[in-house]
Amino acid sequence: MKTIRTLIIDDEAPARSRLRNLLKPDQRCAIVGEAENGVTAIDLIRKTKPDLLLLDIELKDMTGFDVLKKVGNHFEGTIIFITAYDEFAISAFEANAIDYLLKPFKATRFEESIERAIQNINKNHQPSLDDLVKLLDQKVGHQNFIRIPEGKVIHHLDPEHLIYVQSEGYYCNFYSGEKPKVIRISLTQTDEVLPSHFLRINRSIIINRNKISATRKFKKSVSVKMISGEEFSAVLHQDQLA
Repeated sequence: MKTIRTLIIDDEAPARSRLRNLLKPDQRCAIVGEAENGVTAIDLIRKTKPDLLLLDIELKDMTGFDVLKKVGNHFEGTIIFITAYDEFAISAFEANAIDYLLKPFKATRFEESIERAIQNINKNHQPSLDDLVKLLDQKVGHQNFIRIPEGKVIHHLDPEHLIYVQSEGYYCNFYSGEKPKVIRISLTQTDEVLPSHFLRINRSIIINRNKISATRKFKKSVSVKMISGEEFSAVLHQDQLA
């Protein structure tokens, strides 16, 4: 019998505890880790390569589908979404052969969901993660702000106005206009929570690709000019900025 390597991702400790307890009687499933935020989840998915994700959609630092975008095809397993979204979103999940748990859910509903996931895994019938991400974007809709964690505080930033992020020591400056928003967070952590159209171009800068006004190719580097007028040197190929 195949052991189903299972990863629990939920930002609430009681919810993780309940999932853990519900899984205990099922000897087919082995918990390989737990994550309380998106950054940890991404790291654990890459390290443990689970067969099954119990994935909360609403995490403190990002959404569940932000996590999926970041891991890309590093994950090839099955996903059970844990969600408080309405039936419209749930219909989208079902159409893609992905199960869900609508909070609050009963133990019997959890057992049904696990059974469905294990059948998918045993049949090796996994939907495309890229297709799933597109479906989630279309049907659920991405929230219109980025969540940047700073200790117990979550800063909400508008991705439509954010032009670039520049690191400075232990802090990052988020530039959306004349005065930057300063948040104590590393550039690496910031890169993990930003949407896919943000790109780290060197050690200290992340840019919004939608805010590039021009690029110039030099012998060993590329110059990137933003709509706000700032110009940065990128250690990337010019095609990566498109």
